[in-house]
Amino acid sequence: MKNNKTLLKLKDDINNKLQDLEKFVLTDDFIKQAKKCELWGGADVIIEFPKPNKTYKFEDFRRVGSTGFYGYDDLVVITKYAKELSKLFFMLKETFKDRLDYANKYYFYTELAKAGIKYIWENMEVENKIDLLSAVIKRAYEINRETF
Repeated sequence: MKNNKTLLKLKDDINNKLQDLEKFVLTDDFIKQAKKCELWGGADVIIEFPKPNKTYKFEDFRRVGSTGFYGYDDLVVITKYAKELSKLFFMLKETFKDRLDYANKYYFYTELAKAGIKYIWENMEVENKIDLLSAVIKRAYEINRETF
């Protein structure tokens, strides 16, 4: 376990990186990188595009019967911005690499996914890319303040 001084420095560094990330997701460079990005799938979270002409129910955001960590179901983030959200997940993985381990990564990524799902569910008719990414980044800030 890291001592308090080291942890505080690490949290400050992550906050600075999150501030940079907030700005970066607004750029054309982010969009270009996102277009080439593979879709996220890991730590009990799957990000995918919606299927054409399908009306989604809340239950569709959970993949029942999957083999998630400790037998939990996978969370499925279904969004027309799947590439952008996946790119953000990969960037957050890099941002938090010094705080994540084999166990707490499940908490981290499912919390990010829940933030995305909550935003999508509440804004299904008017889903906005920047607002979706901002909701996930906001949750990343909150997690960074936690001791996990």
